[in-house]
Amino acid sequence: MKTLSFLLLAVVFAGCGGNQGSSPPMATTLSSNQFSNQSSNQSSNQSLNNGFAAQYSITDLGTFGGAYSFASNINNAGKVVGYTSRGAFILDKNKGIQELPLIEAFGINNRGQVVGTDIAGPFNPVLWDKGDLTVLIGSNGRANDVNDPGQVVGFTSAFGGNAHPYYWDNKSGILDLGIFGGTDGEATAINNSDYVVGWTDVPEPEGDGVAFIWDKKSGIKNKLGTLGGDWSAAFDINNSGTVVGISRINPNDPEPAHAFVWDKGIMTDLGTMGGIYSDASGINDRGQIVGISFDSNGVVKPVIWEGGQITDLNTLIVGNPVFDFLFPRAINNAGQIVGDGLIGGEAHAFLLTPLAITESSSEVLSSRMILNSSPSGLDGLGSIKGQEQLSQYLILPSPPQSPHPPTLLLLRSGFMRIGGVWVKKFKK
Repeated sequence: MKTLSFLLLAVVFAGCGGNQGSSPPMATTLSSNQFSNQSSNQSSNQSLNNGFAAQYSITDLGTFGGAYSFASNINNAGKVVGYTSRGAFILDKNKGIQELPLIEAFGINNRGQVVGTDIAGPFNPVLWDKGDLTVLIGSNGRANDVNDPGQVVGFTSAFGGNAHPYYWDNKSGILDLGIFGGTDGEATAINNSDYVVGWTDVPEPEGDGVAFIWDKKSGIKNKLGTLGGDWSAAFDINNSGTVVGISRINPNDPEPAHAFVWDKGIMTDLGTMGGIYSDASGINDRGQIVGISFDSNGVVKPVIWEGGQITDLNTLIVGNPVFDFLFPRAINNAGQIVGDGLIGGEAHAFLLTPLAITESSSEVLSSRMILNSSPSGLDGLGSIKGQEQLSQYLILPSPPQSPHPPTLLLLRSGFMRIGGVWVKKFKK
């Protein structure tokens, strides 16, 4: 279950998580033992495992009449939620597209409940349930994820002005999860056992921030630690309690950051495809993890981790004539992946469907709704669409419509907002 819209370095999300059941943001049983048996110092596992991983068809979900679109999450029934410049949407293979009374939608559970931000209020966290809209708290913030019982997590400025992670249910209302002595924090994902993950700032001597896990039953919130650096953030958690996110790996250098998987107290470095950066944004209950990674040439690749191996998703997609760049954000238990990518500089939501899944599910979605195909480009950055440019810049297509902590993480991590995307220049 997860959420997060941007991620990464943020948010990874920044928004930094999705899934079904993760903010970041953000799941599983399969890889729990496989990963926990590996050294936590594992730095790279680059072998392409095309014989093990599935092949995928790709569907451009279009922009639904807007200037851009982003897919935030997908549930196990294949329902996709996200947002465009027009507002939030839910996409059902049987019912088509439905616009929602939200600015942005970030999470959906297997009951079809959707969470995000209110279109009428000052970015209030809200829960949408079959036409009924519940404002969780009348204060700036966001609802990032919702589990199957209907509990919601996110962040709000209601507790003292700064952004704090929260937990909400319809019986006891909203609960401040607190921060570890810093100024901001965010809950990015929740699973069906009421375990919540996210990140918070920490006091200056301790670093920039740390990933956490909170247990509703005990009320205890624990730091997950880092991979050796001074910052980490958790973006998703599955129903086995396995957590994924990102961590810096060098306390003296803020640039190298690797995706991690945390299970039963052990944080394992998922490595990269040869570059200095990777990020895990989503995990399902089968232990499949999606995210991005730099290769040895500094090119950003959409990736999937299965059985401890990392694979470039581009090598598994059957036919991709239009997307220049893909950013996977969530994966459901059927292996369907959603996210957003660039087509001629314009952000479009996409759906990856394993070819083993019956064609009917993707056929319905393949007829795009009102697609705005006129490229907008990246303002002020010139031709950043080519492979050469992508080898120098990390592009996170996720314009923040609401104020949220991931924006702070992005800025602190050296990203800048250009047009409708976040961009960070890396050394080759």
